[in-house]
Amino acid sequence: MLTVNTDNIPKELKPLSQWVAWKAQPLDNGKISKIPIDPKNGRKASSTNSKTWSTYKNALAYYNTHKANSIGGIGFVFAKNDPFCGIDLDNCYDPATDESEQNCFEILKYIDSYSEISPSNTGIKIIAKGRLPGPGRNFKSIFDQSDVEIYDNARFFTLTGKKLSLSSENIENRPEEITKLYNRLCSITDNKKPEIGNSWQGDIDSLPVAYGTKKLIREGEKRGRRSEAIMSVVNALVAADLPDTAIFTIFDTYPIGEKYREKGDTRHRWLSKHIEKARNFVTVRNDTNASKQLDFPDHVFSGIAGQYARTYGQYLESPDHFFYMAFLTIFGLAVSDQLYLNSQRKSQPRLYVTLLGESADVRKSTALDETAEFFRGFFADNNFAVCRGAASGEGVAKLMSQTPKVLIFYDELKVFVAKCNIKNSTLLAATNMLFGSNRYENYTSKDPIIIENGFVSMLAASTTDTYAGLFDPKFLDIGFNNRIFLVPGDSNKCFPVPEPIPFLKIENIYNQLRECLQLIQ
Repeated sequence: MLTVNTDNIPKELKPLSQWVAWKAQPLDNGKISKIPIDPKNGRKASSTNSKTWSTYKNALAYYNTHKANSIGGIGFVFAKNDPFCGIDLDNCYDPATDESEQNCFEILKYIDSYSEISPSNTGIKIIAKGRLPGPGRNFKSIFDQSDVEIYDNARFFTLTGKKLSLSSENIENRPEEITKLYNRLCSITDNKKPEIGNSWQGDIDSLPVAYGTKKLIREGEKRGRRSEAIMSVVNALVAADLPDTAIFTIFDTYPIGEKYREKGDTRHRWLSKHIEKARNFVTVRNDTNASKQLDFPDHVFSGIAGQYARTYGQYLESPDHFFYMAFLTIFGLAVSDQLYLNSQRKSQPRLYVTLLGESADVRKSTALDETAEFFRGFFADNNFAVCRGAASGEGVAKLMSQTPKVLIFYDELKVFVAKCNIKNSTLLAATNMLFGSNRYENYTSKDPIIIENGFVSMLAASTTDTYAGLFDPKFLDIGFNNRIFLVPGDSNKCFPVPEPIPFLKIENIYNQLRECLQLIQ
């Protein structure tokens, strides 16, 4: 692994606050993956989040302090507001002979700008001034075994300062050369792979997916939310019937693939598992109006619920939209006696929400428990009651005699179904009726059940397979299924011992809630 020669680092780059350190992460095949690190705190950085970048001085200091502890060097992040473009020629340089692969050598001569040897001592990086006519791309194995990557934003380059002997010391202005090189590489790739997919012509606008998915592909996602974004995009692409090769091309090329590319040589195996999971779960759309697919619109998170979801999603394993919908469910119940939705039917903002996901994978119960605890900490006056595992309509009525607002809570929705299927149970009728109104009456052989001005919402969780076969005709006939807001999710985040959420962040959300309630009152 090459050390950093600071004398040769281009002077134009040093004043910019676009620097990171990088960590060498060993892979199974003996190679390494390079993970960007924020020099300010030692946490993982993101090439799309400028808050995780720092100065050249800080990056170099962090490297010098921690280079004995797997910190391999420093890196520069290309951004939209700078004039620089980076060209990475991989597997093209032989250190024993000081020679490069012929096609790569032609690129070096053609661009004729600052060039240096990569940390592996087998690749070359070029930095020049110019903008790409299209998105940054990875042209894999375009010249025998050599890859060529070219980017002008949303990527970082490791820099060693080991300048090629014939290279310019300066970053030269090469806008026309960069445009021609990019178009030439695209032409070679298109001739090699004329058929990427039946429904895709090679640009994001032509993808038969929703606008929100295209936005995620183009812009990527911030650290802490990338896993959900990746699975959302993979699900959408699989549903659009794109072949695996097209999905790999998208993740090799666009910002959505940042986390995927960090996996190094294991990235294809890693993404293949996600694609396989999506193909087992997602139904391929054969209709011609595929752009109307129903992805969960993470990009519209807003207001207090959006801030809550992103805050808790950053520290816990559950998908952000699980926290988002759980928040809306409980908040809607809390204000249901004061607000109506803006509709002809004057519906109250109450929801019956079920979180769907694989068992022990997406932490469905975590989102439910944390959100209930969040509101329990906020409403000191017991604004609503949490009924964990309501067993009967009589039980719901008894609880509502003490407090009119009740959150029915099930870690497993199948428990609710089992309770409803008990002979002579009134639970299904009560919960079904209370969804649309605040009144329920049932005169049994024992005591009558009468609920007046009762407000109920439901939070539950279920695995996908269990939900698929959960309901019998009794539920279908009464229409209970139509009242459930299904929220599917997947997660690859892993926080076995999650850090405590800073109190100031929670208090900030509480303050916004207080202001909101004052407006309502």
